[in-house]
Amino acid sequence: FLSSVPSLCVFFGDERASDIILTHLNTYLNDTDWMLKCAFFKAIVGVAIYIGGAGLEDFILPLMIQALADPQDFVVEQALRSLASMAELGLLHRSKTWELIDVVARFELHPNVWIKEAAVHFVCAATTYLSVADVRILVTPLIQPFLKVPLSTLSESELLDALRKPLPKGVLDLALEWAKRVDRGIFWKSARESKQLSYHATTRMPPTSSVADLGPRALARTPKNDEDEQWLGRLRNAGMTQEDEMKILAFREYLWRAAQRMKKEGRTDQDSLFEDVISLTRLDITPQTIIFDNDVQAYQERAKDQDLSERSIAEALEEAAGPQKDQSFKRLSLTGIPDRDAAGGLAVTSETSHPIDTQPRRLSGVKKQASGSLSSSPSSAMGLLGERGARSKPSAAGLISGSETRNKALPAVATADATAAGKLDTPHVRSARNSPGPQSRPRVPERARSRRAVHSYAGNDPTVLKLLDAVYVDSFPVDAAEFGPMIQPFKRGHIASSTNNISGPWHPQGQLLAVLGEHTAKISRIVVAPDHAFFLTASDDGTVKVWDSSRLERNVTHRSRHTYKLAPGAKATSLCFVENTHTFACTASDGMIHVVKIDVAESANTTKYGKIRLLRDWQMPTSSPGKEYAVWSEHYRGDTASTLVLATNLGRILSIDLRSTLIMFELHVQPQHGSPASFCTGRKRDWLLVGTTRGVLELWDLRFRVRLKSWAMPSAIPVTRLQLYPARGSKKRDRVCISGGTAAGEITVWSIEKGICYEAYRPMNTKGAERMTSRGYELKNLDDERPDGQLSRVAGSVAADPNLSGATNTMSPHLTPMYFGAQQEENDRDDSNVFAVSGGPDGRVRFWDCDHLQGCRMISGEKTTPDEQLPKYTYSMLGLDTRVLSEKSSDADGMAESAIESNKIASNAAATGPVSAKRSTGGAARSGGPKPSRYDAIRLSAQNLLDGHLDTITDVAVLERPFGMVLSADRAGQVFVHQ
Repeated sequence: FLSSVPSLCVFFGDERASDIILTHLNTYLNDTDWMLKCAFFKAIVGVAIYIGGAGLEDFILPLMIQALADPQDFVVEQALRSLASMAELGLLHRSKTWELIDVVARFELHPNVWIKEAAVHFVCAATTYLSVADVRILVTPLIQPFLKVPLSTLSESELLDALRKPLPKGVLDLALEWAKRVDRGIFWKSARESKQLSYHATTRMPPTSSVADLGPRALARTPKNDEDEQWLGRLRNAGMTQEDEMKILAFREYLWRAAQRMKKEGRTDQDSLFEDVISLTRLDITPQTIIFDNDVQAYQERAKDQDLSERSIAEALEEAAGPQKDQSFKRLSLTGIPDRDAAGGLAVTSETSHPIDTQPRRLSGVKKQASGSLSSSPSSAMGLLGERGARSKPSAAGLISGSETRNKALPAVATADATAAGKLDTPHVRSARNSPGPQSRPRVPERARSRRAVHSYAGNDPTVLKLLDAVYVDSFPVDAAEFGPMIQPFKRGHIASSTNNISGPWHPQGQLLAVLGEHTAKISRIVVAPDHAFFLTASDDGTVKVWDSSRLERNVTHRSRHTYKLAPGAKATSLCFVENTHTFACTASDGMIHVVKIDVAESANTTKYGKIRLLRDWQMPTSSPGKEYAVWSEHYRGDTASTLVLATNLGRILSIDLRSTLIMFELHVQPQHGSPASFCTGRKRDWLLVGTTRGVLELWDLRFRVRLKSWAMPSAIPVTRLQLYPARGSKKRDRVCISGGTAAGEITVWSIEKGICYEAYRPMNTKGAERMTSRGYELKNLDDERPDGQLSRVAGSVAADPNLSGATNTMSPHLTPMYFGAQQEENDRDDSNVFAVSGGPDGRVRFWDCDHLQGCRMISGEKTTPDEQLPKYTYSMLGLDTRVLSEKSSDADGMAESAIESNKIASNAAATGPVSAKRSTGGAARSGGPKPSRYDAIRLSAQNLLDGHLDTITDVAVLERPFGMVLSADRAGQVFVHQ
């Protein structure tokens, strides 16, 4: 009815519309339904246009001003929107405009964003027909008390930016509760007598703001008693500041009137229909639990049928507007459906009909519908295929023009109209006749009969069956169907050692076990399978190789089990496993993304590998003219999606659903921060931290897809690795391990929440000791920095670092790959022994025990000369929070008493065989005796030549099966395995 009120005004005329329509509409506001009130204010604008200024000022405006004190925020917002519409139409007189602006301006500080924006909209709309002088002299003083800075022009965007902070929602709700429960207080006495929200505000010219005298000390001058002081104390405890005191006074009449309406309408005792929770037990409804089977074959069949039944909006519009296109289905309906012969029976359909063979799924649904029985199978006409597969619908346009009826009647219209009319109701007629004999009944495929068994629903409701089919397809774990089976991650405990007589946490002994040299170019990534049965290596030679873990111990010569080759000329840029599966995702430099599955079957003593299967390969969509490819990738599984997150060289973060290979969303790193080099996600997948090539960290909220913060690391060195700290304690849960952004070879542990560095692992500096300062471990907030500040920081770091200024290759000279792991204690699962493995720019691989100095050691590249002594490790503190674990040479001055010599296996030759014996010989030569000859020096230095990397280390990893091993790869394409 309310939508037709303007038409009724035209019908009754000016005089009778004011007498009849307005008096009738006023009764709608007596109802407590807020939706009815909102509909009233939407319709009142059209009435105001017709009845003119007199009826508007005498009847409509008083009702709208009173509605501003409604306890429901939706009503207040809609009343403000209607006032703004009237102001834009020029229905308000100038004198009334000042009064309305003075009343509405206080709502610009309302905590509800919709009310705040509606108030700003009205203030700006009220100045539509005012001159610049009127705005400056008359309007600006009315809104000035609510602004933090003066305005140059009165536009919505500028006004929203210039407003003070709104009153906190908790403070407003507590003040509303105070107004409802006032007893002896005198604070609200002036609100009872105020008439500002009764459309009788100031009439002076020039108008003055009703809150102009509410200064910082206005609340102190307001009369109060002990009860009021107690409530004010509660407001201050709820978060009210001195700045908010003026806002409470501005909203005092609004709060008082809203509280009185709430008491009158009884909103505290009973909620509205839409705010109430419907109880199924109160309605005597017993929920039924449906259990789905984890059948991969059934899921694949359902998914195919869902694809056949779904159509896009574009296809539906094209079918409705265009000619009939589904000719194959039309032929199917003519040749595939058994037709009734002259005797009333059913003619047997030939099994060699080509239309039937080409579309078997649609045919099965049509046959069931033609037989007259309502099948309970999800593949029936009302099941998975829906109505589209149940009957032939030539087009929507044909339904409007009646072409469907004519098409059905055409074969019989020339002979007998009665027969044609009978065929139109064939489903009802067929259901009343006897079933045909077995020899003439169409045979139902066995697959269609067995597809009902995917869930435990025993009913025959076609709507429920269709819903269950849709839920089954949407919620089925596709990872188990395509990328699976799901692999149980390796149990986190003490890592097994190659020598069983060692108790306690695992520490690598530094013995070279194998050198894998099949790659011919730089190895960019090493990833270990979730169950540590094998590991993968990706290289610039365009291959990804699969290495069996168990064969590293048994075999003397080592060969990869599988090799996956990319396109010719393409390099592998990133690599990751699909979470808890043996399927990996690899990206190439040509922009291609490959998802490959490795079939692994383990028996008692051996592991069998099947063929590599390519599951997905598609080109990364890009709109940039340059070549775009992924530089880092991670995968995680959610409740409804299998998400692959990619960081590209052009500054994009892509979130891709592997089920449909569609981009769910994309984020853009700021260009001045550099291009992404690495990233990591939170444990709950609610945030993402990106490290860039200019030493910048960007924190993103994945729930709202907004950038929260940006920090600059102490140095503009690329952040090449990011990893969550493996300890799961509450204090260390959100800490992140970072490689890059500090001194060469260092790895650090930071708290993202506080921006504090808690741990730093500092290797020995071969060029002399660098002085450590607390400023070297502080993050700089870039949100408050000038635009040219980042450029000057990068330029200063490059000029100060000769390695950066003279570098001509694409690889960072300070690349420090790292891996953090944890070994859980058997007695206490919350306690874990955290360790780190790093590969420094000096070609050495180090093992850091985060809690025990005696566990730290070098794994490879320990000596460059025979006279070099083993390093020592010491703790130190920088400030109150940062703990630094430093590696120093044995002859360094000022060594702390806590420094413990690295327990390299050279000190125990009998336990580790001939290699240890040789190292022990070298240690004896250092400790004393005559100086070795030149021949002995060359021989001793050659012993360790093949034990370490001769090129830059590019990645490290830890393999825990069959025992603990450290994997390290370099730019020459070699992988070293140490135990």
